[in-house]
Amino acid sequence: MKILQWEKKTRICKVSVRQRKKRRLMISLCLCQGKTVIIVAHRLGIVQECDRIAVIGNQGIEAVGNFTWMKEHSPYFKKAWEDYNMARNMEYRLKGGEAV
Repeated sequence: MKILQWEKKTRICKVSVRQRKKRRLMISLCLCQGKTVIIVAHRLGIVQECDRIAVIGNQGIEAVGNFTWMKEHSPYFKKAWEDYNMARNMEYRLKGGEAV
């Protein structure tokens, strides 16, 4: 068994850094073709590329489906996705009004 581990730190990144990380992820996904891979996603954007997504709660697996199905049928996933997008679209400003 071979294990491919790809870790990333959670932080606000410049666009070019995000693009490099996405490219690395796509390369990793190509290396994983035909294999079962478990991804623990701290940023939900990564799950859009997954064949199946599982929501695991206190009682075990609560829902399993593809990205579209999960957004429509899993209340927890739908709320998490909405919160994720809201946070991504937040604009931070300094006291003087300058955007950060």
